[in-house]
Amino acid sequence: MTMPIDPSQTLEQLGGQRWPDPPPDTTSLVKAVHELRRRPVGDLRPDELARLITQDVGLPWLLPIAARILCDTAPGQAAGGWYDDDLLYAVVTRNPRVWEQFPDLAHELRRAVETLVDLSRYVRDEAETFLGSLPEAPTAGVFWAAPESRAVWEALPPTVMAAIARCDAERLEVERSRVVPHVRERMTAPVYSVAHRFASWERLARRMEPGWAGEDYYSISAYGNDLDSRDALEQVMRALPAETGEGLLPQLLGRLDARFRASTLPDPERSLRLWARPAAEGPEEELGEWWRRKPVRAPWTG
Repeated sequence: MTMPIDPSQTLEQLGGQRWPDPPPDTTSLVKAVHELRRRPVGDLRPDELARLITQDVGLPWLLPIAARILCDTAPGQAAGGWYDDDLLYAVVTRNPRVWEQFPDLAHELRRAVETLVDLSRYVRDEAETFLGSLPEAPTAGVFWAAPESRAVWEALPPTVMAAIARCDAERLEVERSRVVPHVRERMTAPVYSVAHRFASWERLARRMEPGWAGEDYYSISAYGNDLDSRDALEQVMRALPAETGEGLLPQLLGRLDARFRASTLPDPERSLRLWARPAAEGPEEELGEWWRRKPVRAPWTG
């Protein structure tokens, strides 16, 4: 598990340790590290995170933040979007033993890194070394912090599981088409599986409810990704066998939607659209209602 992170606090506050001022004749790097330790971690830019992580400073708090940025931006990288190679390099070059402390985080980061394409050689070599050194995936797997989805999955009939397998197979081919051959050969399951979509939607509902005790860092861009996952579930439901009707999955989705609705308010001004945008282009009126609501308790504010 990662440690609780309050983005308004500095590394000095989070770690409970204030460093003395550096000597006047010290290097610019040392001065910069001291200064960055006194800045709120939520205000640190990716290049500043990379500088601190490369120096192994504040890893229990900064690795989750950096990994979330990398995971959030990975889907767009294959489509030609910008990706922070320097931050990726800083993260994947940490001592492999570091990841033994963060098995869930390592598992999530692994799945994101495996989808990346056209990395520069110096980063690609380190990324492959990172993938080969990771500890085993966490036993909680895709359903971590999603007990209701897990319970439903264990009770699904074979016909529904077969339909889900077909959806996952189609998604896997999409994801494999975006990566280089040597990575493609290792991909045996999609990053964004049907189970992942349901579990992510349940976790979002839980994040916005009172009493959420999760300790992972969650950004507003991750919120947008979760809304995109809800969009994808519309296609999943259409692909299910007709006889499913009001079966377990539709009932689960209805309950999760109700929980989301109960923790949000109408947002006619689309106040979050600058930070959380739908991946699919289309008329505003065709978007799901989740894009037209905002959380009562914003999960990305700690």
